[in-house]
Amino acid sequence: MSLIRFLVYWMFVLFGSYLLLVEGSSQACVSPQYVELGRTATISCNFERRFYGVFWFNTTNITSSERPFMIITESQKSGRGYTSGEFDIKDNGSLIINKVSLQHDISFTVNVLYTSDGDPNIENVRVIVYAIPKEPYPVIDGCGRNGICYRSANTEFTVNCSVQDSRPPASLMFLLKTSEGDFSLSSNKTTIRNGIYYTTLIQATIRFNETNRLLLISCQGGIVPHTEKEATFLIENNQNEPLPVVERLNVEVGSNVILPCGEYDASYFVWKEKGRENTIAVGLGSLYGYATNIYNSEFQVADQSNSLVIPSFEKEHEGTYICVISNGITTVKKMFEVIGNDTTKGIPWWAIIIVLLLLVLLCFAAAVIYRLKRVKDKKTTKTKGNQTLVPEKIPMLKNDTDKKNFCSSKHIKFQWDEEKMAEHTKDHGDKIELLKQASDKKMEVKYVKLVDCFESVNDSAEYICLVSGKRVPVIKSLRELVLYHSKKPPIEIELEKILQYAINCDRLDTLEFNGFLMPYISKQSSSLCSIVREMKMEVKWVSNTKFEILVINKEACCWQKKNEKTFLHQREYHELKEKMTTSTSFGGSAFA
Repeated sequence: MSLIRFLVYWMFVLFGSYLLLVEGSSQACVSPQYVELGRTATISCNFERRFYGVFWFNTTNITSSERPFMIITESQKSGRGYTSGEFDIKDNGSLIINKVSLQHDISFTVNVLYTSDGDPNIENVRVIVYAIPKEPYPVIDGCGRNGICYRSANTEFTVNCSVQDSRPPASLMFLLKTSEGDFSLSSNKTTIRNGIYYTTLIQATIRFNETNRLLLISCQGGIVPHTEKEATFLIENNQNEPLPVVERLNVEVGSNVILPCGEYDASYFVWKEKGRENTIAVGLGSLYGYATNIYNSEFQVADQSNSLVIPSFEKEHEGTYICVISNGITTVKKMFEVIGNDTTKGIPWWAIIIVLLLLVLLCFAAAVIYRLKRVKDKKTTKTKGNQTLVPEKIPMLKNDTDKKNFCSSKHIKFQWDEEKMAEHTKDHGDKIELLKQASDKKMEVKYVKLVDCFESVNDSAEYICLVSGKRVPVIKSLRELVLYHSKKPPIEIELEKILQYAINCDRLDTLEFNGFLMPYISKQSSSLCSIVREMKMEVKWVSNTKFEILVINKEACCWQKKNEKTFLHQREYHELKEKMTTSTSFGGSAFA
């Protein structure tokens, strides 16, 4: 009887395979699916309803003698793959590979029976084993990952782009990025196999024309999951050409000078000064992700534009400034001759002498008035018997201990711990009230450390909410703010609001997060990046893992490893996040 059931089953399998080839069917399993070498992976399938059994084969050529290596029938698992421990299967029929190897880079077949005597549904799933390359992004020769890569050349320029030690080999191409779309560039491709890995190299020769002298080139293509797909560089033809008409500007010395370049969103640009070798700034418009590199700290580029800003114009800034702007189709140049007008010129010498004499007389009069006032104050001192009564101004504090702590030092140090609130309040009065008074009187507060008590920041970033319900207002004279979380699990913090609160603390030098789970930062976070570019303080993240301390790089708008001076990529961030959420403890003593 069992032999008859077996023959009937395989008749249905073969017949179902024929129907699949002839008519096709709805796909419950996506194909292809990518799995990382050396990791646990799941071949996911979404079957329509509850089934009787799922049967997995490691071939697409199923014969009557072929046996499934993984089976689940009525919630019971079996098969040689399950017995050996190489595979497992989920209750929904999805296949689990416990440790991915190269032998899993094949096509699998899955048969589904919704009833014990029904027709099987058959699907093929292509599984591709991948390995993340040494550098998880295309690498352009001579370019790093920090900021915009800018190069200059004469009539033509040869560029190389590569991906090393990937699997499968990367599919790379060069594209010219323009306001009208991306255009493919001719290139030569070489693939080198090194064991189980591949190195892919493409090379192209960039040629300029008369109308387009500034180009944005992209090296991009499919690599593997968890990698960046694109790297770009800006290249300019520096060969001599006729200069545009000069626009002359007369500006006041000490004024804020803005030089506009042109349409911004769909363009990229270069600012330089005629007669000097160094480029001032380069940038990309919002169509290309908005980025700016400034090579001279005396200059700025206005936010969300390509206008050059000279914050405080001096005579040494006089000169001719050139802007080269392109949309990938045509290139336009603008040239400004900027001359500073010194407002002191033209004033007669005798007028200057009169002003100086008036200033001397005013200073002498002020000194006389001050001395007369001191004499008057001494005369009005009241006495009664042997006791002298002198008016006295005392800060509005609650007790003598508060006054001593408030007035004995220029620096007020606080370390906030909600669990020791009663003890602190008993010894030093209301800490928050003291902080308010210190801020109002512009007394420097060296640091405030909130231990296991931070909850949130209100929408307008005017105060910090503590878990006790109390509120810490903006402290204008605060120099360092530390938010410390020592408990498990780590709290994921809303970075935008706390950064805005820190910016409102005018004199803040350092903002430190210790034990919190911070968000991933990239240039795609437009609202967060605009806040990052505005802030003046250093932002540190102490994660208590192998990365130790990370800081926010303001120009690149991303996390940077402080000791290694390298950026935190998305894959490393996910590893860090996993370590933080699975570790047993964070940090050390709250008052270390």
